[in-house]
Amino acid sequence: MEDSNLFFTDTSPESLEMDRDDKPPFRQPQLESLSHKLQAHYKRRFGSSKVEVPPNPLPPELFGRIALPLFLLTVFSSLKLTLFDIIPLLYAGQDGAVFLQRCLCCFLFMEIMINWLGIRYVDSSYQKYIKTDANFPSAEQNFANEKMYLEKEAESVNQWMIEQNEQVNSRSIADLISVSENSKVNLLLQQEKKNRPETHLDIINLMTPKPVIKRIGKTVTESYPYWSWVPCYACRRTRPPRCHHCPLCKTCILKRNHHCFFAGSCIGYRNHRFFIVFLFWALIGCVYATLHVITYISLELWSQMSYSDIFFPVAVIRWIFGYLSFHTLLLMITVTFLIMFIFITTGYLFSEFRNISQGLTTFEKLCLKRSLEIRDTRRLNQKIRAIFGRYWLLNFVFPTHFFLKPEEDPIYWPHIQIIKH
Repeated sequence: MEDSNLFFTDTSPESLEMDRDDKPPFRQPQLESLSHKLQAHYKRRFGSSKVEVPPNPLPPELFGRIALPLFLLTVFSSLKLTLFDIIPLLYAGQDGAVFLQRCLCCFLFMEIMINWLGIRYVDSSYQKYIKTDANFPSAEQNFANEKMYLEKEAESVNQWMIEQNEQVNSRSIADLISVSENSKVNLLLQQEKKNRPETHLDIINLMTPKPVIKRIGKTVTESYPYWSWVPCYACRRTRPPRCHHCPLCKTCILKRNHHCFFAGSCIGYRNHRFFIVFLFWALIGCVYATLHVITYISLELWSQMSYSDIFFPVAVIRWIFGYLSFHTLLLMITVTFLIMFIFITTGYLFSEFRNISQGLTTFEKLCLKRSLEIRDTRRLNQKIRAIFGRYWLLNFVFPTHFFLKPEEDPIYWPHIQIIKH
């Protein structure tokens, strides 16, 4: 469904998300430091204390191109080393143990990759929700009705203008002056609005947010409160609360949590469950692989290595000059990234469990912690089912995305109470 005709604009405000009517916090005056003195001297000498900030050396687009191959390299190198090199050596002479360990390794790999694919390919966009979700036909119908009304309204105004042009030849100029075109057009529009169904008035008021305009000197900013419907100038539609436009995904994401660079997709309403399950199994898999790799290195390779080989950049240089084999280099790179992913997954798991218990998203927790305070009136079990669906424990065994939908309304949020906005 195309609804771009419902919203027209030529300029976009400087801020769409972040006007929370917050005043900057009061700070106690501090003693003048050396840096302040240098800035004051620079201002007196050159007339400005503004120092150019160097550009970000790693923009989000470049970081996404690095993070995704890094993740895949770590996963597949861990699988290869564990299955074919480490397990047969550590469990030599125990065929049953080798078989069980290989089955466990394959199970962890399967769980990690299935949920990674769910993060990457399950669409949480607002456009997808409007087109496919069975619980949202009324809003789509209201959009269609609104377009029909606008077309009918434009047709009636055009018809009136045609009639006026036909009357020009039969009426004198004095008679035409006595009639105000603007007043008659406004009268016609007001009469048409009175005949509109009440549902149309409700939806157009809801979907047309009122901006907050501020003037600071010669600069005028136009912004919108966070917990409101906000126009998206990229998608040319209004989006509900907690729906944000991702510049990397190039679409509006329902209940946007954050952008996952390791999967190359945004975490939102539909794929949030995959992200949490992915973190759970990735943490277990990283710990399992790290313990086996470290044991293998200490038993088989440590006598052939130096302490500097622990740092994989040094190991890469030593491999280039022929002091290390490629097998040893791959082990050092893999164990370095495995340890890194252990810290990342642990931190994200703790953050997700905390946000679920508080009824917040990562965006709200990190960016709006001072300007927004909400209360989710549901119990903890209901908050969990809002992400995973009814039988939420099944998500940790196999994907339940197709038959257990999240028990949450990502459009109107009836269980949210706004305390501070």
